[in-house]
Amino acid sequence: MVTDDGVGFNVDKEEIDTSKHFGINNIKYRLKVMCNASLQINSKVGKGTKAIITFHK
Repeated sequence: MVTDDGVGFNVDKEEIDTSKHFGINNIKYRLKVMCNASLQINSKVGKGTKAIITFHK
């Protein structure tokens, strides 16, 4: 788990163009395929962001 108390961002915002910003989806795919793991990102504007990688058995 990695956390910060920075500006954060709105994870529900639908304006993200996935054809231009595919980095996170690429990481999620690689974690799933190569390590049987998942990535979850939680963020709130003005509060910060938390990224959690879970390795499944």
